[in-house]
Amino acid sequence: MRLWLWLFLLCCLLCTSCAYQVVTPVPPPISESKKLSIVQAHLLLGQWGLAKKKLDQVGVSYQGRDYWRLLSLYWLSVEDYSKALLVHEKTLRKFPEDTFIWNNYGVLLGLRNRWDDACSAFEKAGKKSVSKRQSVQINLSRCAMRQNKVNLAEIYLKQAKEIADLPLIGLMT
Repeated sequence: MRLWLWLFLLCCLLCTSCAYQVVTPVPPPISESKKLSIVQAHLLLGQWGLAKKKLDQVGVSYQGRDYWRLLSLYWLSVEDYSKALLVHEKTLRKFPEDTFIWNNYGVLLGLRNRWDDACSAFEKAGKKSVSKRQSVQINLSRCAMRQNKVNLAEIYLKQAKEIADLPLIGLMT
């Protein structure tokens, strides 16, 4: 009888110890827009691997303008210019009016020493934009300088300075 009592107590002890095991909670799923915000933060911090991992988790149905902007910026940031070129061109086919992409496409073309194409991209970014963007004006001034149009470059730099009150030397770097 005592043996049965010990077995019963042992069995009860095992059952209760198993019932109170610590279970790690499942984190709530992250929304697609939140994933894109996280990607942007990783890109700003130079955490390329984490940014790409999160980009790969974005569902196809949520791969809109912001996704393609971040993907193109990712490839530009990791200096894989061949992939960056392909992604920028695909993005421009999807969103031909996106001035952010046109401007970054111009930067990429400039890095590839395709300055005529780069200047054309900057001009498209400037023309398609509802309001002038400082980065576009600075890039247009760089193109004007490459074409020895110093007066035009000065106009673009003054416009860039008017957008955000920065010292002129800061616009030249």
